[in-house]
Amino acid sequence: MIRQIFLEGIKKAGNQEKLGKVLGIPQQHVSAFKDYTTESKRTPSDETIGILADFLGLDPIATILECKAETAGKEKATLWKEWLNKWRPHGDSNPGYRRERA
Repeated sequence: MIRQIFLEGIKKAGNQEKLGKVLGIPQQHVSAFKDYTTESKRTPSDETIGILADFLGLDPIATILECKAETAGKEKATLWKEWLNKWRPHGDSNPGYRRERA
């Protein structure tokens, strides 16, 4: 997944240097990520994956989770996915504050 999205990102941006500018990372990192294998020492951050997914028009959360499954192992990624599916914001950010209605 990581390799695939970086190749698509390079194609959309035009070249590795331009994609690096979009993502805010050096061109050398883009090159390393486009050649990513499970034995690679360098992995992209969740933030980088999210920005790239947004750039490509993909769902950032789903893309991050798929990449986590590739880098951190399926068990850890499954836990993240379960937690994100259960999490919902609860009410107002300041529950003690009530707005008066006119």
